[in-house]
Amino acid sequence: MAFTLQPLQHEDAERCVTIYFAAFQNPHSLGCWPRSPSVRAWWEKMIHDELDEPGAHWLKAVSKETGELAGFVKWQEPKPGVEPAEDLPQWPEGADEKLCDETFGTWARMHRELLRSRGHWCKSRIAARYMRDLNPKISTQS
Repeated sequence: MAFTLQPLQHEDAERCVTIYFAAFQNPHSLGCWPRSPSVRAWWEKMIHDELDEPGAHWLKAVSKETGELAGFVKWQEPKPGVEPAEDLPQWPEGADEKLCDETFGTWARMHRELLRSRGHWCKSRIAARYMRDLNPKISTQS
């Protein structure tokens, strides 16, 4: 199955959240992001807000065969001389705030400690659908 990379658009945000939630079904993700309307709305708003951030590069993989959005990624371009922030957002209602603070706070601290003010590309979001979801002819059985 072939894909094209295209810029992600605001109208893709809802689909991206659906893909992200389907891609991450582990207990940790479900603890941070319970599948509730408030969490979904928070994620959609976050994507809309971050699409307009300076230096943010959002891409989507689109199936050449079906035209469906298959996955997405956000890259942040280098900011030489600027240390990564450790600020955490206000978590959505229903999220496990302690788990989110521990997880994403640790990631933010480590990012800052390891890279300091060295400019670097940073991949901050990525998710993709299963191939079998895009093409029912693909079997996952051996």
